[in-house]
Amino acid sequence: GASATLSSFFSGAVGELVAGGPARVWRFSSPGADSHRHELGFAAFASDRITVTPKIAVDAGLRFDSVSGSADDAAQGMTWRTLEPRANVRWTISDRFWRPALTVGYARSAYRLPLDLLAYGDPAAPYADIYRWNAFSGTPGNVTTVGPLVERVGPGTRGDDSFSSVDPELKRPVADEVVAGHDWKPAEGLQFRILGIARQESNLVGLLNTGAPQYTVKQVPDAGPNAGSPEDDRLVPIYNRLIQSFGLDRYLLTSGLRGDAVFNGVQIDAEMVRPKYLLRLGATAGRAIADSANVGYGPLENDQSLVGDVNANPNSSTFARGRTFNDRAFTGKIVGVYRFPKATTLGFLARYMDGQPFARLIVD
Repeated sequence: GASATLSSFFSGAVGELVAGGPARVWRFSSPGADSHRHELGFAAFASDRITVTPKIAVDAGLRFDSVSGSADDAAQGMTWRTLEPRANVRWTISDRFWRPALTVGYARSAYRLPLDLLAYGDPAAPYADIYRWNAFSGTPGNVTTVGPLVERVGPGTRGDDSFSSVDPELKRPVADEVVAGHDWKPAEGLQFRILGIARQESNLVGLLNTGAPQYTVKQVPDAGPNAGSPEDDRLVPIYNRLIQSFGLDRYLLTSGLRGDAVFNGVQIDAEMVRPKYLLRLGATAGRAIADSANVGYGPLENDQSLVGDVNANPNSSTFARGRTFNDRAFTGKIVGVYRFPKATTLGFLARYMDGQPFARLIVD
């Protein structure tokens, strides 16, 4: 079980700059009461190892995972019950000539329930009103010269359960993973392995604006990543919200709005073990593709496990799918340990990781 009490929510106005100029004013409000969120979970599993033949072994298991959570006085909580099977088959092809073996496996895992997710539909959670900032002739620090109310955001309910709510049919995000590999043992203490991995995460949680805001759209020319070549030139849609739909926002936390997150990769390992030393090498190559939660490429934006506004604001959904923040296309590691007399050891470690993915931002 887990619980949290939050009471120090920020209240006040914050000015937002876009390309260095005043754009919007966010007025944050706190309901004035503590937010109490809690969850209770239970899990049980069974596993077994089955020797089909002297050369074929099967490891299988089944896990049942149940979790329920809610915020005090919230109209709707969350209850997830998930079956998570797994199985791994290893076939030792031969006990001679490098002792080759094949491994194939499948496993399903489920997302945990973070307490922050229970803020949606919580009457004691904060909320904000977003206004146009008409301070172009003033100073950037002056947030008192505001225009009309443009948008209202949660996650708090503002005293209205229909403003921010949780879908009663909200599904639990799950990940299905398949692995296949081949390993060899040319000699005692020497081993090589290559492993392929494919993973798919589905039922990702998103936020839908059910208030039906209306937009006009215009196409803006974009030179593309290669500004010196016309081959990637394109038109980018820019959505402008209509005045008659200002402030008519309603939010529903639901699943099935975003595409599945996928990962495909290869892992290569080598190990040499001798009485006086140990040497291990590993390398990976992978590619992770998912919908970004928010505009940007930071850890709180370009991640599939966040809620974000990719489904609540059409400007956030343009080119939202790509490589995620945690995607490091190529990695490598080498570890060595040498054993000297009198229980003295010397070790070293070297590691390489690719830099984080990034993207261009279009400001209109």
